[in-house]
Amino acid sequence: MSEIDTVLEWFFNLAGRVAEGEQRNNYLAHLGVLTEQIELIKMSKLSFDSAIRMLSEFAGLPSQDLNLFEKKCEFVFKHIEEAIVSNVLEALLCNLSGKALCITQHKTIENYKDLITILKANFGNNFWETYLSKQLNSITQAKFEKVQDYAGRVELALYRLINEMTKDKTITESKTISKVLTTQAQNIFSD
Repeated sequence: MSEIDTVLEWFFNLAGRVAEGEQRNNYLAHLGVLTEQIELIKMSKLSFDSAIRMLSEFAGLPSQDLNLFEKKCEFVFKHIEEAIVSNVLEALLCNLSGKALCITQHKTIENYKDLITILKANFGNNFWETYLSKQLNSITQAKFEKVQDYAGRVELALYRLINEMTKDKTITESKTISKVLTTQAQNIFSD
């Protein structure tokens, strides 16, 4: 029985003990409204099937966005009934593969926050920044590629790296990082 159901039962028992009359009728009227509101709240919760459909696979690949994975997990666990949390966590762990599975399979994970902490330690910003930096530094113009297309790929890689490296930085730090990376990209483009 959920906490909400326990509270409702308590109110119904209280209303049953109140003598006939206006006060009892008020209790029952409030209980009717409360019951309707609780049913609406319960209906807004995700079912088990809906929750697991929303959870994506995560393997720890550079092309996968850990922040997006975290946001999906956060949303799902915020919008499910307490009774199915452990089952949804088990389904989430089944969605791990590759490096993410290797890193987590022998760890004690009691909730999705434990999982995210482990994944961030292994695939967090430093991992992503390194990948994006390598990507920017290794871009070369293909044999028959137009200069505009090549410049677009360099620019996209540059902006991805700037966005990743300037998260949670001050404006001054962000501008400095942006200048250094832009100079680096210009050197890559002109080579």
